[in-house]
Amino acid sequence: MKDRNEYHSSQQYEIKVASHLDKNWSTSLDCTSIICEYAEDNKVPVTTLTCFLTDQTALRGLLNKLFDLNLTILSINRCNPDTNKT
Repeated sequence: MKDRNEYHSSQQYEIKVASHLDKNWSTSLDCTSIICEYAEDNKVPVTTLTCFLTDQTALRGLLNKLFDLNLTILSINRCNPDTNKT
């Protein structure tokens, strides 16, 4: 797990995948938050991963892990850097 100083030098990403991903994956995927919601038709779960990544290599590594899990990536959003400051 990253310490507080690493979060300040990282960029926050929100990645949505079309699947139910349990919160227990947060440690192995190095994400600060995993939230699963169901679409309006209640048939397809969508999981939002919130992660602080140090660079594009870290992003690529996370995307490779999601690919290896055979998850469909719906969106990748780099959050505004101003929202990362505490």
